Amino acid sequence: MQTASSPCGYPSFVAYPVKRPTLYGKLERMSRFTVQGTNNPFTCLHCGRDVLPLENGSVRNHCPHCLYSLHVDVFPGDRASDCLGLLEPVGVEHSPKKGWVLLHRCQKCGFEGRNKAALDDPVQPDEFEKILELSRKTVQERALQVALERPSRGRKGRG
Repeated sequence: MQTASSPCGYPSFVAYPVKRPTLYGKLERMSRFTVQGTNNPFTCLHCGRDVLPLENGSVRNHCPHCLYSLHVDVFPGDRASDCLGLLEPVGVEHSPKKGWVLLHRCQKCGFEGRNKAALDDPVQPDEFEKILELSRKTVQERALQVALERPSRGRKGRG
């Protein structure tokens, strides 16, 4: 077990060695990261508001007011990304198991990720109105995408 500090100044993580199969069926040694002490208060870099830690034992990874996040992870919780760009909320999905899931895109490198919404936090839940706005935006974008993908049917003109 090893301890190291992350490139963005977040608390240390512990790497546990695990093995996973490669494309050729061999086992490859890799590290699985577990974050320690990352459920801390922070100031949102997008809207400037103070964000409190989650009370339910999970880790808050986005602002509950504007829903922006920060690109700090390569894999969830590892705090190993060198990008540190703002993750803009670009959509939302509803999962039967996870509930509302926010879709983010990094403004700096284009990375796309998903974060579970924190609507059940008793102290500072995500703003449901913002999630509904994203939901409407997502539906409109998907409808436009479907319309653009349909083959156009030419109208027979009168000659």
